Amino acid sequence: ELFGEPFVSRWLFDCEILLRAEALGAAVYEEPLAEWRDRGHESKVTPPAYLRSLRDLLRIRRRYRSG
Repeated sequence: ELFGEPFVSRWLFDCEILLRAEALGAAVYEEPLAEWRDRGHESKVTPPAYLRSLRDLLRIRRRYRSG
């Protein structure tokens, strides 16, 4: 059921998976990284892509808001 419906966003699907799991009553745990390696590359994400991601995040929030 986690993957039965299309995702709202191409980039924020991980947030949506967590919300779907929560809605199904699944336990979700956070596992910290043992190490982080910064590659030092500049982001290739454009300002319009940031705005689309914000819009998608709001759409996801609206879809999975409890109540």
